[in-house]
Amino acid sequence: MADLERVLETFKSKLLEIWGNDLQSLLLYGSYLGPDFQPGRSDLNLMAVVRRDDPEKLFRSRRLVASFHRRRRLVPLFFTAEFLEESLDTFPVEFEAIRRRYRVLHGSDPVAGLSPSKADLRLQLEREIKENIIRFRQGILFGWEIPSLLGSSVKSMRILLESARLAFPGRFEDLETGHFEPAAAAVGRRRRSGLEVLAGRHLKFMADFGRRLEKEEK
Repeated sequence: MADLERVLETFKSKLLEIWGNDLQSLLLYGSYLGPDFQPGRSDLNLMAVVRRDDPEKLFRSRRLVASFHRRRRLVPLFFTAEFLEESLDTFPVEFEAIRRRYRVLHGSDPVAGLSPSKADLRLQLEREIKENIIRFRQGILFGWEIPSLLGSSVKSMRILLESARLAFPGRFEDLETGHFEPAAAAVGRRRRSGLEVLAGRHLKFMADFGRRLEKEEK
């Protein structure tokens, strides 16, 4: 990891050579800061917050970003502070994930005061779960490779459920592929939320479809 720390420091220095005082903040976030990071396979996720959009400086950053991405899987996002604040309700799940695991590499902390609303979080989670449902059913109907379709859909749902657990503590804890009680069943002393029911039904449907596929292959 010491090698990657040097990579981050070098990238920051070279980025400052291009942007100077217009580089307001540089954040590291994502799997590198957690137990699931895999060197050589996981991306190094960065967020660069600049004071203003500058086409010339962004153009000059292309070669730098391409080089570090190719050799070190470094993936930076570039925002202005204004765009960041205006996007909080558009990407609440992503911002909530960043807020829970990040490190400031340069400048001020641009996300410390940002907190997505529960309503926005719920809306994005519902939309993405429903997109997963639609994509899975369309894949079946249009003859996509079923094992690959199942694998990608389950992987996406697990990521969404992890986001849901972080956003709504105490909920979504027992939803795993193939294990789902009827919608009316109580969990402890509470009833499931509508979003939990939606996610659980889809997970059960995928598990049932997987079992049907196994029978057909036998």
